[in-house]
Amino acid sequence: MTTYGTTLLATLGAATFLALNGCAPPAAYRGPTLPSDQTATLRINPPTAKIGVELVAVNDFSFRAEEDASLKAGRNTLHLNVWPTSQTNMQISDPAFATMYSMEDTKYTRKVTITFDAQPSMTYGINGEFDMGSSPETASFDIQVFVMGTQEVVAQTSTRNDSDTADDIVEGLRDNGNDDWSLKAGPGG
Repeated sequence: MTTYGTTLLATLGAATFLALNGCAPPAAYRGPTLPSDQTATLRINPPTAKIGVELVAVNDFSFRAEEDASLKAGRNTLHLNVWPTSQTNMQISDPAFATMYSMEDTKYTRKVTITFDAQPSMTYGINGEFDMGSSPETASFDIQVFVMGTQEVVAQTSTRNDSDTADDIVEGLRDNGNDDWSLKAGPGG
């Protein structure tokens, strides 16, 4: 089975489990529990995640979670801790599986803020990539909030500077290539 197929089955299995057990994600807002047509669901570390994420607040409401949260529909500012992670999938029973995320190095943890407009009854995920760089000081990340299912990115934030990275690569090549950037024809060229 493909990774996509396994991920899809796991997502469907988790959604079925929640629906059958009537478990709603905890509310990441003040006040009474709102009906589903006034809320959206946020999957904080979906099986597709390439980065570790902890939700620490939504708007001005302190809320800690590493799994799911219910958000009020409308504009939401997520306050996150992110870190590089590795994943280990453990088979529990078909089609569900658990994903264990382990923090690689706490020195790399970054605080991130990302804002998006949550649509009622929608389910969103958080994904991203963490480039550990050559040290914690040079580490960078790219975070996206996306619609589960369609993978449409609705918000993104990044500390990456691709032009700096490209310059570093070119500089490294120049150091190793003695600045000889000419194209030389070889035999039969």
